[in-house]
Parts: sequence; C-alpha cells; structure tokens
Amino acid sequence: MKNSSGHISSVIERTYKEFPWGEELLNQADDSDGDNLVTSFTYYEDSNNPGSYSKLKSVENPDGSWEYYEYDSQGRIAAQYSSWLDLGISARGPMPVSQAITTIPQH
Repeated sequence: MKNSSGHISSVIERTYKEFPWGEELLNQADDSDGDNLVTSFTYYEDSNNPGSYSKLKSVENPDGSWEYYEYDSQGRIAAQYSSWLDLGISARGPMPVSQAITTIPQH
C-alpha cells in the first residue's frame, strides 16, 4: 500500500495453505516498519472429529499473545484460552491451562 506521497507505507504478505475443505490463511507478515510482525493460524485437521474439523485452532500474534479454541461435537466453541503472562502455546494447546485465561461460552 502506498501513502499520499507515493511511498510504500504497508507491506503485508499472506501465506495460505490448501486443505481438504478449502484454502486457509497460515501466516500474515506485516513488514511495514521492517519488523516482520507475523501472525500465525492453525486449524483442526482430524476429520474424525467433525465438531472441530476445519475450524480455527489457534492464533499466535507478533507480541507473543495467543488464543486457542476447543469445539464441541456440534462445532460450537466449547472453550477459548488466551495467553496470560508468559505462558506459551504448544501444538496441543496451552499448557498448563490453569495458567491461561479461559472463556467458556454459554450455549
């Protein structure tokens, strides 16, 4: 994107992946200030779990914060975990979840 002076003011690169259910965003890199700020996305890929299959699993932000989602058998969000202090996230979700901020929707 260029600003009113014609200079590049925003450089955003998006990486997509083709999954069996369609194309999804994996990474978004914002290099506007040369910082290469990357946001990463993961999805549930196990088709044996229809409630979560193809749904957003986690988002990791450039500042280290993250969100992790679990779904019920009907595909509704069953729990949402958010980063707290320096708790990291793994491929299996936040560990230990007792140190994450947990949101459980009322259905």
